Amino acid sequence: MQRGLTVEELTEACSMDPKTASRWVGGRVPHRRHRWTVANLLRVDETYLWPENGQGAQRPGTARSELVDTYPNRASAPGDVWLSLLLAP
Repeated sequence: MQRGLTVEELTEACSMDPKTASRWVGGRVPHRRHRWTVANLLRVDETYLWPENGQGAQRPGTARSELVDTYPNRASAPGDVWLSLLLAP
């Protein structure tokens, strides 16, 4: 509303269905590439629009470092690693 954009203009910029954009306005968090596009279009930080996401604005295709350890095969991973993966919420 501050930028004077309609839902239709938002869907056009993101190449999305108007129903999908309406869900975003209603509170649903879009996929990362769409969050970045919308934040750029509105000239605000992504966390301003979706604070619960907490990832900040990132360009599509840029990844955050999530790799912690690698193992040559499944049997090489310690048992506590498997347990933490299986018990994670």
